[in-house]
Amino acid sequence: MIKSSIIAILSCFVFISASAQQNVKTTQDQSQAEENTKHKAPFGESKIKCYYEFTRPSTTSSSRRDTLVLETGAEKSRFYDPSRQYRDSMVRASMNIPDPETIKSISVFKSENGKDLSTMQGTVSSRTDEGESYQIFKDLNTGKIKVVDYTAVNGKSFEYEDQAGPMDWKIQQVPDTIINSYSCKQARLNFRGREYTAWFSPEVPINDGPWKFMGLPGLIVKVEDSHQLFSFSLVGLEQTKMPLPIHIPAGSIKCSRADFEKMKIKQAPGMQVNFSFGNLILAEFPGETNYIPMELK
Repeated sequence: MIKSSIIAILSCFVFISASAQQNVKTTQDQSQAEENTKHKAPFGESKIKCYYEFTRPSTTSSSRRDTLVLETGAEKSRFYDPSRQYRDSMVRASMNIPDPETIKSISVFKSENGKDLSTMQGTVSSRTDEGESYQIFKDLNTGKIKVVDYTAVNGKSFEYEDQAGPMDWKIQQVPDTIINSYSCKQARLNFRGREYTAWFSPEVPINDGPWKFMGLPGLIVKVEDSHQLFSFSLVGLEQTKMPLPIHIPAGSIKCSRADFEKMKIKQAPGMQVNFSFGNLILAEFPGETNYIPMELK
């Protein structure tokens, strides 16, 4: 029973290996197609892909930069980290989860024990600050949001609903700014404990943007908080040849936003796993995550 529970947890954890670092588009598309078959009926459809460079604080360096994608349509959208999703999917598919009957022993090391498996052949690991694990699904008409994410506390996927809109944007009477060839107007927002400045372009008539941001009369091209801890900047835009379905992953455990944030704070910096000669070892990375949430309230 214990072995079966451990394997169930392992199958949910995200393990990042060197072989999963290649971003091969054909394989990625095939992987995405396979994932879609496991999902619910489409949440909506997208017609435009917007690529954003996301900068945020990191526990391993002064800051971290990742490229995140907004798939958006007339009514619904999805915001996610494609590299993280790709690695997750590839590693889940390629990792050799052992048969419970082959496990002779199981050892679990919490971070305070300081066990390091990195020198052991076959060790795979996942750090919590390597990319963004969340997927954000927005209803642009109602302002309702679904967030699907997981934590390293138990490896399970969670889903919570959020009513983020309508957002109380204050459009500023300042000269337009050119950002990435788009003529942009400026707006400000106080949202859940942080002050944000956004630059949006009416040239792209979509009332959407990165993360949970939406509700301006034009695509949000750039947005940053007043302390410049978090920043999203548009680096590319692509109109798809045909509408693409937006799927919400099935099987997630529903919870509240407050409860999920508590789990994120408690999670370890990451996990290391090694299975060899029938011995299964799980070890947390030592230390704390120093999780810095965008939402303070």
